[in-house]
Amino acid sequence: EIYTLSLHDALPISQRILTNPGVLLFFALTVVALVAERSLLGSGPLGGGALVPAWGGASDLWREYLQGYHPVGIGSGDSAPPYLAVVAALATVLGGKPWLAVDVILLACVPLAGISAFLAARKVTRSATVRVWVAASYALLPVATGAVAAGRIGTAVVFVLIPVIALLAGNMLTQPPKRARRAAWATGLTLALAAAFVPLVWVIAVVAALTFVAVRPAMWRNLAIVAVVPPVLLLPWSAQLASNPSALLLEVGLQPPGLSTTDLPARSLLLLSPGGPGLPPVWVTAGIAFAALVALLLSRRRALMMAGWGLALGGLLIAVAVSRAMIRPANGGSAASAWPGVALLLAAVGLLIAGATAVDALPRVLKGGRAGPSAANSDDGGRRALGTIGVLLLAVVAFSAPVWAAASWVIRGVPGPVAPVARPVVPAVVSASGSGLQTRTLVLQPENGHVGYSLQRGDSPSFGDPDLPPVPAAERALNTAVADLVAPNGGEAVDQGQMLARFDIGYVLLPAPVDQSLARLLDGVAGLRPVSATSAFALWRLQNLSARVRVVEPNGTLVGIRSGQVSVTGARAPAAGGTLELAEPAGGWHATLNGQPLTPLASSAGGWAQAYRLPAGGGALTISHNQTSRELALVLELLAVAAVAVLALPGSRTAAEASAS
Repeated sequence: EIYTLSLHDALPISQRILTNPGVLLFFALTVVALVAERSLLGSGPLGGGALVPAWGGASDLWREYLQGYHPVGIGSGDSAPPYLAVVAALATVLGGKPWLAVDVILLACVPLAGISAFLAARKVTRSATVRVWVAASYALLPVATGAVAAGRIGTAVVFVLIPVIALLAGNMLTQPPKRARRAAWATGLTLALAAAFVPLVWVIAVVAALTFVAVRPAMWRNLAIVAVVPPVLLLPWSAQLASNPSALLLEVGLQPPGLSTTDLPARSLLLLSPGGPGLPPVWVTAGIAFAALVALLLSRRRALMMAGWGLALGGLLIAVAVSRAMIRPANGGSAASAWPGVALLLAAVGLLIAGATAVDALPRVLKGGRAGPSAANSDDGGRRALGTIGVLLLAVVAFSAPVWAAASWVIRGVPGPVAPVARPVVPAVVSASGSGLQTRTLVLQPENGHVGYSLQRGDSPSFGDPDLPPVPAAERALNTAVADLVAPNGGEAVDQGQMLARFDIGYVLLPAPVDQSLARLLDGVAGLRPVSATSAFALWRLQNLSARVRVVEPNGTLVGIRSGQVSVTGARAPAAGGTLELAEPAGGWHATLNGQPLTPLASSAGGWAQAYRLPAGGGALTISHNQTSRELALVLELLAVAAVAVLALPGSRTAAEASAS
């Protein structure tokens, strides 16, 4: 007998899907996000604030992640941050478009966080209404709108993942031993994904694990798994962070000073407002805090309520510490305070857990049940009336939080620095003058009495460039050269053109709005010649020879060698010989002439650059950078991720576990 499913039979299924509270919440948050983000739905990749535009294709991200040496800025031999692999994988799924992957992460973080919070809230309450309130309040937190406005893609990822991490951690603490162990592996794996974007998440997890060990010592193995898995999976990048602890306070992308607020007021932190652009009025989240306070009186679920308050207080303390930390960028810009957004997400989760126990108790209180464990059993009509009014007031205030937040976001839109980027940083006149010598452009950025800078090898920085730290010796040398360049009368003291040429700088660029005093100073620098001045930029060109690879002949003549971005293959070396100089930090390079290895000089050129003694006679020159260690690290990383993923699989449930649930 053949059975067919008619349209009439299928209709109830579709109705159940379309009327599901989670589905309705997701659609509502999607509409709110699209309307609020209307100014960002344009052509071109998003950029500005902390976000570097994702030019190119997914293959460019994969190459940047896989290669051992990164031709960015002055050069970096550090391992690429692991978040590049995540974004590259998402871009591959989305047709090879990194800009689309960034748009999905940043612009869709609010509805995605809402649905993840709705699913996780089932562990806290069975009420669909309370779950919708928790999820909507979480999705529309000021941290979310601030992350979108400032282009904080790292916070956007963590924002979506925190409810998932909380759900898995809850399973680890409440499930039978075998399933708890698998939940621990899953928690560690998800935590590693979040820490790849915001390392502070791992620090918070370690603090939480140590706290739980003190309360429940028997859980130490599972908690150790959660604490150890992220740094192991993120090796060798996590080892690089250990050598620079201040980087634990940073996240993906740039860190310009205007994205954070110095000396953030206490009321902002208490009301979950992290400071920076794109935030709603500070009072819109008052309903969340009010519900959490009322929970101290109404809630019968004291353990869950107190756990929520403990989480909230811990998050607030971390947020206070982070907001007071000052970070000075390496490129000479102004110091900025760290952003406490991720710590406030933790505090918000705690307040919502506590508040959910209060909102969950409203129907019981309205029916005349006891308000709490210490409430008197009275049938007094006046007292019950006052109680009813108070309960209704709590409901109105609590449910107003997501409503006010959504209304403010829709009306204000996204006023932050993030916006569609129409053109690259370096103008076409520079890229059109390429000679195969791979010259670079020094971009100066005056700000608050300081002059920051960036060194561009192409039209624009790549997506992951800000998170590839340069070699310290090269960085110090470049800082000194730029400081001498922009110092009053600095150009008269030394030949600045010769000094900049050693860094393979062929152009100096001042983007709009052009600082006229700095422009006049550059006009007087020896070795710099003005090229053009437009409404978008002012540009100078070095008169000295600039080349990524050059030979200094015995008589002092400079000869440029054509090269690729990293390697040189079969280039013709000058017959006079001399000193072969690379405008790259020393270490890890291998050079041959006619197949014979060249001897590196004992002292690097300029105290930082790789140099070799080049014998006379000329011939075919080949230069490469050692990739073996990076390839080995990638293989080990892949095996570790696969092993943890297998250990995190839920497995089958035993009969005893099924009956217990």
